[in-house]
Amino acid sequence: MASDSQILFDQLQQHVVQVQADPSIKLDERLFGSYEWYAQENLNDVWEVLLPQLLALLASLQQDPQPVTKLITNLVEPFSFGATLALAPPATLLEALQSPSASVMLLALTVLKKAESSASDTAILAGMKDLVASLIRMWLTTPEVGVAETAAQLLRRMLEVDLPKTPADSPEMDVEMGGVPDTPGFTGSGQGLMWRRIFDDRDIYGLFFTLTISETEGKTQRTLAQARLLGLLPSLARLDWNAVTRSRHADIETRCGLTADNTGLLEYAAIHMVDFKDDILMHMSLIGFFTELLTIHLKLARHLQAVESSKSAMNRQDSPGLDYLISKGLHQRTVAYYLDPTAPHVDPSDQSFIAPRSATYLATYCTTFPNHLLSAPSLNDSDNTRSRGLLDDIKSHISMTLSANGAFRTHIPKHDLHLLASLPRSSLLRDLEPRTERDLLDWWSRSPLSAMPVNVSNEDLLNTLATIFKGPNPRPSYDDTQSSLAPVARAYASTWMIRDYSRYEEIASARALCLLYLHHRPQFVKSLVGFAETAALKDGALAAINVMHAIVGATWAELPAEPPLPASSAPSTDTSTSSPNPQPNQPLHPDQPPPLHITEPQLRHILSHHPLTSFTHPPITPPTNRYSPPLPLTTLLSPPCLSTLIPYLCSPPQTFTNLVGGTGDAESAAYKIARLKYETLRLLHRKLGERMAYGTKDDVVKEVAELVAQAKRRGAWGDVGAGERGVASRIATLEL
Repeated sequence: MASDSQILFDQLQQHVVQVQADPSIKLDERLFGSYEWYAQENLNDVWEVLLPQLLALLASLQQDPQPVTKLITNLVEPFSFGATLALAPPATLLEALQSPSASVMLLALTVLKKAESSASDTAILAGMKDLVASLIRMWLTTPEVGVAETAAQLLRRMLEVDLPKTPADSPEMDVEMGGVPDTPGFTGSGQGLMWRRIFDDRDIYGLFFTLTISETEGKTQRTLAQARLLGLLPSLARLDWNAVTRSRHADIETRCGLTADNTGLLEYAAIHMVDFKDDILMHMSLIGFFTELLTIHLKLARHLQAVESSKSAMNRQDSPGLDYLISKGLHQRTVAYYLDPTAPHVDPSDQSFIAPRSATYLATYCTTFPNHLLSAPSLNDSDNTRSRGLLDDIKSHISMTLSANGAFRTHIPKHDLHLLASLPRSSLLRDLEPRTERDLLDWWSRSPLSAMPVNVSNEDLLNTLATIFKGPNPRPSYDDTQSSLAPVARAYASTWMIRDYSRYEEIASARALCLLYLHHRPQFVKSLVGFAETAALKDGALAAINVMHAIVGATWAELPAEPPLPASSAPSTDTSTSSPNPQPNQPLHPDQPPPLHITEPQLRHILSHHPLTSFTHPPITPPTNRYSPPLPLTTLLSPPCLSTLIPYLCSPPQTFTNLVGGTGDAESAAYKIARLKYETLRLLHRKLGERMAYGTKDDVVKEVAELVAQAKRRGAWGDVGAGERGVASRIATLEL
């Protein structure tokens, strides 16, 4: 008796023959779908009989070929690229790439995708000039977005596999600088044949130019090709910067506006390809392209023993992307779109679209190159006096935007807040020299934080404050010789064992900014609790609890007891023998930015003059490798947090028992708020437990620890009555 797979095989083969004989017969989608379950059985019959018939049917089919292409995709899955080429030769694949059907083009890409599995298969494909040319042409011109994205991924992956080697100065995304890990296959094991095919073959290289400036295809088709080229180029630049910046065929490049001094595909795409004055969408894409270029870094040492040797290069922020943008004036132009609303080449009606993209570019620049930002001159500093820097321009613009409509508005541009959160925290303190009370007031009036109101439940504003106050993410870097310490002790020992002074400034500045904000906004904690209790404004309530969570789990350190010595006071700039844990009062490296002027004693003096921020601080001690009490607890166990925030976290959640009917949305909001509130409570309990583990004589700490422990034992829904427990249980059940 024939098996089910054999029966379906015979039925499908018969159906294919019928459709070939009579194209008017509709494809039996159910039959094709049923056979997919047995696609990996009877491989010999599939390979010798069914696949050739399906490919022949595909060439003559006059209806939607998706059932056929889907089945072929499953059938060829177990076969290698070389074996598939024997069945579907280059001529067949070339015809498929030129098909108007998206499913047929995706089938061809599925076959070509097999070539990315090894450098040898990629080299075989590189020898098929017409196929590579058709692939690039299809990628740049097809109106099918999914097909174009698949083709771009295929090109990127094949060039990664075919990279001949990883040069010592090859740029790549650096993990420590906020990038992503190297993509799989970035091993440099190829022969470079695909690189030479694409960049050295004048016919294929010319496609990047002719298809992106063609007037015959229309503006829509031209901008489509331009956007796709801008999307792929940063990935290629990360793999081989020289490949996209070196002239390949001067005659082709010259016809497109490039000169002997301005050569390469990158130059063409960045400066000559896009008519950004008349195309707002392409102008936005171009700024996004510049943002991607910023993330390209030269390789930097990643091991701890190489940190000191690479610090000088890191502080100079060697980056081919940034260097290129500055040298061509593109960096200054893009920054001006945000800082100067009357920037040239931008129509006033387009400013609202360009400014957010420019702010995103600036945020990436500030995050990736903080030291370069701190030394960058103002755009208006024509005489190079350096009396004002780019950082001052950015902070002034943000302050002006946040203060534009008074303190009671609820709409604040997100891109301004995103840029503020991207600024180095130390930059918000760098111009504070609190010699007198007037100095403090002047600094506060200039600070963007002064323009952030406390009486507005705006989730973006609150999340920005949470980012600033929390500090940088923890980076454990304790000495291996301290491995005998308990895990808790090692975690806090890492607070002081900072290898990078700039990171230390970020940690210390996060704490100082939080305390100074509470000093000038003493009602903030009370307002924060009020926002958290307003479940009707769910997003604002969640953002308020997020601020609490950020403070509880913050990475903080004290400011230096004394300002760092100037670089000229350093006895030597040789870092090979220096301590891996620089002290705050050690001499600065010559490449470090200017130090903070405010010290820990000055900060405590400021806070001591306000009744609501008279925190009880431990004595100032120099950084050590020993356990130090977590500084956020000092803030949480002092007014105003002690009398407001702690009781809120320990209180039962809202359950809306007074509502009758139609409570689905309210209960959903209550559930989400209660869960985040409980997670914050658990974090506080863990922090207090770590403090109690090392002993304390402070009765306040003991009482709060017991109160928090009781609230934690009650769970997310607390100790509520029977009626309320029913509502709470129903909320939890609905959200599962």
